[in-house]
Amino acid sequence: MRTEKREVYVSDDGQVFESADACQAHEREIIAQQKRIEGLKVYFVTSGFDGTEGRGYHRRTYIITDASFAGVLQYCFDRFGDPLKPWYGTSCHEEWHIRETEHSATDALEKAKDRHYGVGDYADKVDVIFLSDKDIDHDELPNRTPFWPRQNS
Repeated sequence: MRTEKREVYVSDDGQVFESADACQAHEREIIAQQKRIEGLKVYFVTSGFDGTEGRGYHRRTYIITDASFAGVLQYCFDRFGDPLKPWYGTSCHEEWHIRETEHSATDALEKAKDRHYGVGDYADKVDVIFLSDKDIDHDELPNRTPFWPRQNS
């Protein structure tokens, strides 16, 4: 039997590395990812207008993204359809609408857990979409939904 002593490098998140360079590279990657998470935008979409009961909109969706607004808008067209739908012949109603929020991604994930109002099967349900062309390592974000190339539905 023999005993060895060796020097290892432990990053701030507890991972062990054989070299200082590898450890520092890992920590730089963690910092870059954290900055990316802080830079994510959050959009809130209400959809599924209740034309029969008149109680507003059924569904709530948070879109957390680093995509351009054009990419987010295209995703909404693909998922929710036309924003204006015919209503009693010559008028129309908004089938869905979108607004950018001031929430951070972390705030939106927490807010999505709160009680939201809806109708029928959609009461209290909120969708959270992570719309991006690159993965990100975050425990609470759902799996990435690519905004391009467009998905066939």
